[in-house]
This record gives sequence, C-alpha cells and structure tokens, in this order.
Amino acid sequence: MKKLLVLLTLAPYIVFGQVIDKNIIGNWVSYPQQFYPTIKNNQSKLNCDTILSFPTPENWPSGLAWDGNYFWSSGYNKSFIFQMDTLGNILDSIPSPAISTYKGGNLSFDGTYLLCVVEEDGILYKINTSTGSVTQQFSLPSSNMDNLGVAYDGQFIWHVNHSPNRLYKIDPNNGQVLDSMNLAS
Repeated sequence: MKKLLVLLTLAPYIVFGQVIDKNIIGNWVSYPQQFYPTIKNNQSKLNCDTILSFPTPENWPSGLAWDGNYFWSSGYNKSFIFQMDTLGNILDSIPSPAISTYKGGNLSFDGTYLLCVVEEDGILYKINTSTGSVTQQFSLPSSNMDNLGVAYDGQFIWHVNHSPNRLYKIDPNNGQVLDSMNLAS
C-alpha cells in the first residue's frame, strides 16, 4: 500500500484501538474481520472520511509517529526513519537502528525520544531525533520475530507481541516489564 492515511483530527484521541468519544465504545472486531469500533447506536461500521493522504517514503511502510510537530515514518526496505511535514514532504532522515534484514519498525513518541520496535530485533530503541543516535535500548521480553507494536501513554511504554499474543507494560526508564496480559489470537 503506497498511501498512508492520516487522520489528523483523530490522532490525539486514538490509543490502542480505542477512540475516546461519547458515541463510541472502543471494542474492535477481531481479526480476520475488518477492524471497526462498535458504535453505541448499533451501527456496524464507523464511517470515516480521509482527511489527508500522501505517499510514504517507501513501498512497505511499518511505522508512523507524531512528535507534536512532525511525522516520523519507517519502512522495511530502507535504512532510514523519515521526518515529514503534514503535507508528506520529507524534511530529514535519521538512520534506522535496526540490525535485522527488515529495517522498518513500529514507532511512537514519548515526548522526548522516538521509540522504535523492529520486528526481528527483539529490541526497543529510544532515539534522539535531533542527532539520530540511540540513547537507550532495551531487550524485549520475547526475542522472536513477532515484536510488532509500541506505544507510549504518557507514563508507560506498551509493547505488543504476536507470538505469544501478549501485551507488555514496560518501565520507560529501565525497560523492565511491569505487567503483561494475554491477548486473543
């Protein structure tokens, strides 16, 4: 998929598949069905219009984060994480810290650092976006090839792994797993 959909107005309200709105309950329909939130008035799908879209810097995107000013985008085929403005113009790039064959990773921003989880590495990277250097890195609980997601809620880092299907709550200071829970397959 060459286009990256950007829902600027909803982005601050979406956290782990939950949309914070009085009309929406944040329950997602399980895979392999389409992912739509359940609407209180029994509508089966959330109707959304694309507000803005632009091509990603590569043809196999894997991560997108917003730092409050710019988007950061990564993908599997290039060894860089790209800084973009809200129109999709590439402003800068930093080297991907990935050591695996597939360079892309899921991204989040913790208010200071860009967080990057590369599927095959089994490592959570904290990246200084000004210098492109890795300031900290933590081994993830599972070192397999299924480290798929990372998010920051203002206090903790959350990481999801596909095999085993687990969600991990991680201390952002030392990478220690504070809690975890099984997820439905």
